Amino acid sequence: VVQAAAGAFHSLAVLREGALYAFGLGADGRLGLGHQLNATLPEMVPLHQFVRQAAAGATHSACCDSAGCLYTWGDGAKGALGHLGPRPRKNKNDTGLASMPSWESALRLGEALQHSAGAAPAAE
Repeated sequence: VVQAAAGAFHSLAVLREGALYAFGLGADGRLGLGHQLNATLPEMVPLHQFVRQAAAGATHSACCDSAGCLYTWGDGAKGALGHLGPRPRKNKNDTGLASMPSWESALRLGEALQHSAGAAPAAE
């Protein structure tokens, strides 16, 4: 494990080989496993990308892959996922994971990680 993140009731782990694992409470799809079941043991998130970093909020999660794409999933209430429009766009795996185009990723990565960590964004 090269990086770990803890939400209120779930955790994420990034492995050296770029795999992302999630475990804990599965409500709202916060684990990214394609269902809302709890996971008592770590399960691999079916992202099929080399994950560099992950963050966990209270009811949502985010990760950034080696290409700089930001993926967010879980409860998107009050814009927590950072998706434009009323419904998140799903990736080809249809697991509930949604990716933003890289131009959005560059702008939103810092915001998503700060939000998930509970930090307030800098004033504009």
